[in-house]
Amino acid sequence: MKLRIHEAEKKCFCFILLFFYFVIFPCSKSFLYFFLIVYYLYYSNKIESLPITYYPSYSSLVIFVFLKKKTSFIIIYGKLYSILFKTNMVELVDRRSDTTPVLTDTIVDKLRPFLPQRYRLATRWSLLYSLDQHGISLSTLYRLVKNNKGPCLLAIKDANDQVFGAFLNETLKPTTHYYGTGECFLWRTTSTGLKAYSWTGMNEYMILSEHEFIAIGGGDGKFGLWINGDLDKGYSSSCPTFNNEPLSIQPEFNCIELEIWGFRI
Repeated sequence: MKLRIHEAEKKCFCFILLFFYFVIFPCSKSFLYFFLIVYYLYYSNKIESLPITYYPSYSSLVIFVFLKKKTSFIIIYGKLYSILFKTNMVELVDRRSDTTPVLTDTIVDKLRPFLPQRYRLATRWSLLYSLDQHGISLSTLYRLVKNNKGPCLLAIKDANDQVFGAFLNETLKPTTHYYGTGECFLWRTTSTGLKAYSWTGMNEYMILSEHEFIAIGGGDGKFGLWINGDLDKGYSSSCPTFNNEPLSIQPEFNCIELEIWGFRI
């Protein structure tokens, strides 16, 4: 569970910190450091919300700051950083050590801000299917992901070492009609980070997964992302559903590795 922090609440929180510093602890340089760090993190949007489950850690840090009045800026920042970020890192599970990875910790960190709010809380992502680990078979893919309750993340690496994919609000299943909601999006890694393409509202062609192919996004006779039944070839083009750029360097690509991940909250 998280408590949303709006601008007015941020200002109120900062006023409370200033009151403590100037009225109750006017001689504590450590508390001033603490206030400046929190102020910076809030207003630089590095903290989008306060995880309620972290309150005991916050309280411990505040007590630490009050008692250690000569604590350095670096020590306080390190402790605060570990509480806010490192305790909420994602653990990628169920992937064997000898499996060639597609999704990495770096990509996960860049993807999380684009996920629906409730799934950003998931600290364990479970590998549901991998070309390398489970074999090249679309029927095997459908069989292994069918028990996944909730969304899944598709990650592909092509022959040009480009990594891209899609967030799907439902698990993949063989069907002859489109399904999914506007929470779906396409994504690709870039030289400077990661780019996501959210639903435009122009149509509802989110997910189409048949026995012969998987397609994400559509319209005007195009698919945002399409993969054949052998899971070795695909193509990507701009589509009205997500108004995306092609995810691969060339419209057609060779799929070298493919993974599907589920979320454990």
